[in-house]
Amino acid sequence: MGFAMNVLDTLAILFAFVVGLVVLVALVVFVLDRLQTEDAIRRNYPVIGRFRHLFSTLGEFFSAVFLCDGSRRTAVQPCTARMGKARRRGQRKHGCFRVYT
Repeated sequence: MGFAMNVLDTLAILFAFVVGLVVLVALVVFVLDRLQTEDAIRRNYPVIGRFRHLFSTLGEFFSAVFLCDGSRRTAVQPCTARMGKARRRGQRKHGCFRVYT
């Protein structure tokens, strides 16, 4: 029992140290972003502004995944998804305003 408690104590201290280190790094990045004058996005949105390239890449990926079809470049709305399910099942009622026959 003593060995297990020592391991748990060590892991708890290591976890607290890692969380503290992450908070310290985020604080330093926040201060650096607020004090710089070259990039307006990083100045107005510190820390999060550093991820804009990643978010734009992920946005392109998810918009490609959730498109209605290849010819129309509109995202799938929940109502449209319900309609599609109802039509595949052969049901006429789907909870949307339009009814396709």
